[in-house]
Amino acid sequence: MTELHDHNHSPDHSNSPNSNSNSSDHRPNPEPAMPTNPTSSDEVRQIWRDVMANEAPEDLSDPYMQFTAGVFKNVWTRPGLTRKERRLISLTAIATRGSAEALPHHIRAALELGDLTKDELLEWVVHLAHYAGWPASAESYIAVQTATAQAAQE
Repeated sequence: MTELHDHNHSPDHSNSPNSNSNSSDHRPNPEPAMPTNPTSSDEVRQIWRDVMANEAPEDLSDPYMQFTAGVFKNVWTRPGLTRKERRLISLTAIATRGSAEALPHHIRAALELGDLTKDELLEWVVHLAHYAGWPASAESYIAVQTATAQAAQE
């Protein structure tokens, strides 16, 4: 039987976004430290900016916005995954659910915050095509092309 995992050749994580050395961090905007247990609306708003690269809605008091703010407050700040890893998971979930309206916002944020490059996003689209199907990847490809074109104009 073929061994699926080669434990003798584990990946080098010394250049990961969680490493303490910024000398090898090639991203334009290194990941800011987010509070691990945000409690104030100001902290939630800052996390929103750190994740979506825009301002949170003014009124976070209605039930839907409280739930949405809770995602940023309680999910994006958890230890264990980098923001880049969370971004890839989120993009994949959004693309496979067919959430065409949310996808460009998350792609734009990934680019603006330096979480992912255009090349990384295009590679994600190729990978997505093989695991989630052509319709999801085609829609994602268009969103990546649109977001990168808009970023180039700004």
